[in-house]
Amino acid sequence: MQEFSQKELEEQVKLGTTNADVYYLLGLKTYDPAYFAKAVELNPNHVQAHFELARDRFTEGDGNLTVSNEALQHINKVIELQPDFWDAYELRASLYWTHFNDTEHALADVDYILQHQPGHAAALQLKQDIEEFTNPETSEALTKPITVREWLVFAAVVAFSIVFSWWFLPWLERTITNLVN
Repeated sequence: MQEFSQKELEEQVKLGTTNADVYYLLGLKTYDPAYFAKAVELNPNHVQAHFELARDRFTEGDGNLTVSNEALQHINKVIELQPDFWDAYELRASLYWTHFNDTEHALADVDYILQHQPGHAAALQLKQDIEEFTNPETSEALTKPITVREWLVFAAVVAFSIVFSWWFLPWLERTITNLVN
């Protein structure tokens, strides 16, 4: 694709272009999902625009089932149009796990990626995260309430860090400056 400035793309929009790529590129430059939606409206098979809409809906959808379902629809369309788009599977796995609490489908997508792309770093990390979180031994530590003693130790460390940074670091800086001069 040819490189265009945001101004050039906006001029094309003002002229009423029906080129979906113009809207997609403008969406990338402005981070405005409305441009990706327009690209999909003009070209329902625009893989990259669907993917960007899925990423946007993923970010906005945590806790909102309607928005999460929109993300899932866009991701599924990407996978339908381009079955080897591994980042789409990774995004869908993340969506299944974090928004729908569906570890079975999340791990199925991750395993599918790793079957075809064994070194896919994001998929490997996601698989490790899911397995650690769903492992009863490690997940208990994540959900166990903090004790009063642990809280006091934490508060003491924070207080010490604040005092250290307010008093010691300026003193050290003055001392070094005096030694250099």
